[in-house]
Amino acid sequence: MVGAVVGGAIGAVAWGGIAAATNFEIGYMATGVGFLVGFGSALLGGRGVVNGILCGIIALLSIFGGKLMALRFVLPGEVRKELMADPRAAETSKADIDRMVDEVVSKIGLGETVEAAQKNLDVIDIVFAAIGVAAAFRIGSGGNRQAPARVANYGQIVGEAPPADPTRGTPQTPLPTSVPTAPQTPPPPQSPP
Repeated sequence: MVGAVVGGAIGAVAWGGIAAATNFEIGYMATGVGFLVGFGSALLGGRGVVNGILCGIIALLSIFGGKLMALRFVLPGEVRKELMADPRAAETSKADIDRMVDEVVSKIGLGETVEAAQKNLDVIDIVFAAIGVAAAFRIGSGGNRQAPARVANYGQIVGEAPPADPTRGTPQTPLPTSVPTAPQTPPPPQSPP
């Protein structure tokens, strides 16, 4: 689980950092966060359904944290746009606008940021979050590492020797490893014309 938590933290911070660098909140980063959670867990040996479920929960929390960080980094740019749209902004110095942006952003708490994230949430965000959670579960649970065995009569795996018959004490005949085909019959002879 340590690997999953570290992967989720790295993913959330990376999402916030990319949002800060681009001044744009990128929703598909949620899939990357999910992959990092799953890989972090798998890297440290996490396997099984329970581990996959925990990875999914950690991915969901990390995705939400990443979205909150991204919004916090994008917020100053949005506030600046709002202030610059005011006709009085032409008369205001850049230093004063920066001070006003800092003042407005500093008054926005976690509750307001969560509310903004909820208002900013759309269908595509939910789709990318679901993909990220599914990826974390799949990778964290160990995925499909080997093909399932072919099963024959009553759950016996094809190609294995059958269990001994308890009434006779001797093994039964083994099951075939391939499916028999119908015998080929030669075509009937044709009569001369």
